[in-house]
Amino acid sequence: DDFRISIAGAQEKTALLRVDGEWRRPLNASPTTHILKLPLGLVGGRRLDLTLSTRNEWLCAQFLKGLGLPATTTEMARFDDQSVLVVERFDRAWSTRLDGQPWIARLPQEDFCQVMGLPSLAKYEASGGPGMQQCKKVLLGSQAADADVTHFLCTQLAFWLLAATDGHAKNFSVFLLPDGRYRMTPLYDVISLWPVIGKGQSHVPWPAAKLAMAIRSRSAHCTLQSILPRHWQATASKAGVAGVRGAMLSMVDLVEPA
Repeated sequence: DDFRISIAGAQEKTALLRVDGEWRRPLNASPTTHILKLPLGLVGGRRLDLTLSTRNEWLCAQFLKGLGLPATTTEMARFDDQSVLVVERFDRAWSTRLDGQPWIARLPQEDFCQVMGLPSLAKYEASGGPGMQQCKKVLLGSQAADADVTHFLCTQLAFWLLAATDGHAKNFSVFLLPDGRYRMTPLYDVISLWPVIGKGQSHVPWPAAKLAMAIRSRSAHCTLQSILPRHWQATASKAGVAGVRGAMLSMVDLVEPA
């Protein structure tokens, strides 16, 4: 069976407001500014050990930024004896009112399931959800189409390198802008399966590790071991915008420094 992190384990998390470096619990309609995540622990029927999932997600975010991809800002923190991942909300922005008082604006955004009018259960391509082609079609209408399509396709390559198998439609979003315009948000919720890929009951077998969205050339390829460099070349050639192949090559050059 396919292993999917977001199906196998419900992650404990909460949202808080941080003002001047201090954590506060928002009252009434006050918006939150950060999401705090606890480790996933042992998940799924295989009892995969994801007790370091928060550090995993933090490291993936740093890696993606090192590759030049837009990823949400994260940090590790401790509350008493508990290590947590602190995720800065990209759908919030500090602003100033006419009277000089600061306030927090909520920035409207939708994930790709919402954009396409699909239920959350259809977030995986294998479950009838959108694949790379449908997501790319949405981004071709973006306010920054060239950059967004390039980032999206380079992200799929980065997911292959990371063995980040949970890049489904709800883990990609767009900001909703005035006059019907939109653009892609930073990347979020990226976890690598490399720590648990292997043999045995508590691991995901290498042949079973799959990307959430298939790479298509003459046929569809979703298992990590079946995807080859030539498939990325084919993906770049059919991107619909210029410069994707060059961006992919430049990104690969950044892997070791990242």
